[in-house]
Amino acid sequence: MINHEEYVLLIIKPDGVKKDCTDDVIQFFKDKGLSEVFRKRKQLTKQFIKTSFSAKCMKEELEEYLSSGLSDAVLLKGPDAYECVRLGKVEYRKKNNVDGEIENMIHSPEAGNEYERQLYFFFSNINGLKYCMYSDIYSKPAYCDEESSFIDALLNYDAKTNSKTVYVFQKDEFGRYRFFYQKYIERSQRLNWMFGIEYLCETDGKQLSLVGYYQTEDIEKTRVLDINGKNQVTDTVREIKENGGTVYLGFSRDLLGVSEETIQEFKRIGISGIILYHPSYTVEETAYIRENFLPKQFLIGGGSGGIAEVGRYSVSYEMLQSLYNLVYSQEKGEAV
Repeated sequence: MINHEEYVLLIIKPDGVKKDCTDDVIQFFKDKGLSEVFRKRKQLTKQFIKTSFSAKCMKEELEEYLSSGLSDAVLLKGPDAYECVRLGKVEYRKKNNVDGEIENMIHSPEAGNEYERQLYFFFSNINGLKYCMYSDIYSKPAYCDEESSFIDALLNYDAKTNSKTVYVFQKDEFGRYRFFYQKYIERSQRLNWMFGIEYLCETDGKQLSLVGYYQTEDIEKTRVLDINGKNQVTDTVREIKENGGTVYLGFSRDLLGVSEETIQEFKRIGISGIILYHPSYTVEETAYIRENFLPKQFLIGGGSGGIAEVGRYSVSYEMLQSLYNLVYSQEKGEAV
């Protein structure tokens, strides 16, 4: 098993700061194996809250409260830090008899949109590529057409970021870069890893993308499918699965308008997950997709998507592990 320490942002809200709970909160998570990296006290603005916080409660009420006083932001690090804080903040609230919808002392941002924006609000001078979350499973850089340049570029991306990166190729690109990618794997020694191929397709007049994730060991025999933008989602899913792939829905704003029946159909035909965190989605769009797809048992992931710098717009170790477990059986290699 490789080292899977990751970073997570924890914000002690104005009610927690007023109660002087910051040190107690941090010690609570230190006792769970996390360590403090940075800490900063700052007042959130209503405009920033409006664009950078998702909320199930009234947004105006959230903006009013979070901007009412100082907040403490703490960057923490440790194994499975995101899941540790996600679950631990609920435990801490119960321990302190805090059950308010807004005034509940602790906030931790989701991956992608919220994490990046809130991290930079408090820590504007840090190198975000070194303090991002754990994985970018939707990385689509501009690939080089010369072998050595291709390999050097990917190695450089790997060295610059904290994220474990899964590179995704457009269907039309894969045949051209397959051999280069094999050489990169040899140089980087990233065995038992994954790569993705993205296909454009449609359903009910909506333009969607599907990502087939495959085992790196199978790259030589992975067949590039003859699918174009007019193919149906059902046909594309079938072809990806017959080719040995695990299927995720890629980025598409058309997902914002799909019906519950369509979402259930996606699940029925074998789509396992969805790229939820993407630089082009707003916080509100991310929250909308999450609320509609997560209850249907879709795994979630995300990444830079060819928009943000490789590795910067990333997701948690738990999201990477969920994908990995589908692509690799436990008998075929160690878990990440």
